[in-house]
Amino acid sequence: MDNKIYIVAGARNMQLAQASGGGLWANVGQTTRQVSERLRDDDYKRKAAGGAWQVLFSQDVGDLSDKEIHPILKAHPRVHWEKSDNTEEFLFLDDPGDGSKAKEIVREILSSFSLIVDEQIYRQVPSIPFRHGIIGQIQTAALSILDSDEARASHRSIWNAAGRDSFDRDQILRSLIVLRDEGILEVDRTPSNNFQIFWRRGPKAKIQSRPSCISFDELDWLNSAYPSATVDAVKDSNIQNTVITHQPEVSLDDSYEAYKAREKLKDIITQIIFWLFVIFLIAVNAGYLD
Repeated sequence: MDNKIYIVAGARNMQLAQASGGGLWANVGQTTRQVSERLRDDDYKRKAAGGAWQVLFSQDVGDLSDKEIHPILKAHPRVHWEKSDNTEEFLFLDDPGDGSKAKEIVREILSSFSLIVDEQIYRQVPSIPFRHGIIGQIQTAALSILDSDEARASHRSIWNAAGRDSFDRDQILRSLIVLRDEGILEVDRTPSNNFQIFWRRGPKAKIQSRPSCISFDELDWLNSAYPSATVDAVKDSNIQNTVITHQPEVSLDDSYEAYKAREKLKDIITQIIFWLFVIFLIAVNAGYLD
């Protein structure tokens, strides 16, 4: 389903905003048809008190709906909303009457969903302090879906995998941006719709990802091989959410195999020394060494 998000305003409302120095009442809605067709529906005929409808903005947004955008508009500091039968109507406080500020705000919101523009919104904090916790969990959720080089996942599917009740939209978006910048994830746009964004594994996904469950000897290896790393795990039969905050520049899987080989060699040497000692004791007791 290809939705369109649109902004429309009544001609008289636009003239009033221009005459009063700003503050435009406009409708932000969603349709799968042409906006001009949507405006011919009965509900828009009833809502035409502000004059003939003028289309200010329209953009294809894939499966995104206005139900996801309206709550953000209601909380926006430059937007006012009053409860009424017209659930799509918002007052854009600093719009001069031409729809320019309304479009700017809606584009900003759409961009935050699609990661298309102005990432300065998510770069206001120079280094995000939750790399150890939140981003690590988003990484685990993303790579659990993107389990092959061919796999693709939408922002929404990653959010669902991480838990819609556990993380908000900004936490997901900030995490995905960081993971993209680190090369763990990459953006894969569909050629037919610039808005519809999918994610795929990045070139460093193998290096920086870990399985969701690890064994006790793997945990011992992590602690011994990387003492500067911080490893968080619950020691039970199903260890989850292990996060390495200091990443080595080599494949963890290859290093672990080398670690297992060294440990096996240590066991063999220990066994040889033990049995040599036993033979020595037997020889002493039997008088062979007198």
